[in-house]
Amino acid sequence: LKAAEHYKRAFELRDSSGALFLEAHRDYATMMQSAGRNDEAEREWRSLLSRDPSNYHALANFGQLLLLRQPPATAEGRELLERACDHKLAEHVAFATLAQSFIAGKEWLRALDTIEKGIRLDPANTSLKTSKAGVLAGLAESLRADGKTTEAIQHHREALETDPDQYVA
Repeated sequence: LKAAEHYKRAFELRDSSGALFLEAHRDYATMMQSAGRNDEAEREWRSLLSRDPSNYHALANFGQLLLLRQPPATAEGRELLERACDHKLAEHVAFATLAQSFIAGKEWLRALDTIEKGIRLDPANTSLKTSKAGVLAGLAESLRADGKTTEAIQHHREALETDPDQYVA
């Protein structure tokens, strides 16, 4: 946390002169979040987004923080992650995190759509393919519970084709 204090001092000095040091704000918030000091991280992410509403790192990291806190701030976290996914710097992690929020809510089709967007961004990413297989399996089980056996079998097959090493039908 000593490094975090240096980032804080750096941005305080620079901010007081009228020149924002957004990278130092970002790094400080990231360190606070990593250290579990989530209230401090949240204040810093909010401050950063008030100054730079399209900051990818703030959108993605703060969105994740909001989804992980207890109780989760699902709507706000999803909104930030959706903005991060639309950002030109979007990385597969933002898609995976957003998809996890849909999985938690058993919103299988939204999760599947989000994971597929992440895969298009990073087609070689095996963890996204594993996530897709899991989403397909969740969707299949939901369909099976609704008595839609034929559709459920199709999604189980797709899950197996998507990730044959990890998925067991």
